[in-house]
Amino acid sequence: MPKEKDASLKEKEAAGEGVAASPEEQQKAQHLQQRYMELQLLDQQLKQVQAQMSQYETQAMELEAAQEHLESMKQVKQGQGMLVPIISGVFVKVKIEDSDNVRVGVGANTVVEKSLDDAKAMLANQATEVRKAQEQLGARFQQMAQMAQSTEQQLRKLVEGS
Repeated sequence: MPKEKDASLKEKEAAGEGVAASPEEQQKAQHLQQRYMELQLLDQQLKQVQAQMSQYETQAMELEAAQEHLESMKQVKQGQGMLVPIISGVFVKVKIEDSDNVRVGVGANTVVEKSLDDAKAMLANQATEVRKAQEQLGARFQQMAQMAQSTEQQLRKLVEGS
């Protein structure tokens, strides 16, 4: 008779009927779900950090290009014509009145005059700060990637142990 009960119990378990999971199994399932959610959260955060790193890269490249443009301005003579980009692919033709100085926005709709070298130094400082922030973000990305890898390994162990 016990073998008949055993067989019917196994059939119910296989069908998922009438057999409640043991507390250990419930705890294991809950732990598995928690690890999976942690992995999903880390994955989202990694994507956000990666996007932010890409934005920093673009910003740093733009600052470095602006420094090169300022350097090339030293070759421009007063009264010379020049095409100035308004937006990608759209230019306006201008005549240079002052080839030694530029106007720099400093915030609150305020513009100040700076020499080419001062403006270039200001852009170099900004580029340096952006690169530092990018490096810090890169280190954070590496830490998060390691955490994600560790969580994924733990998740695999839990699944394989089922």
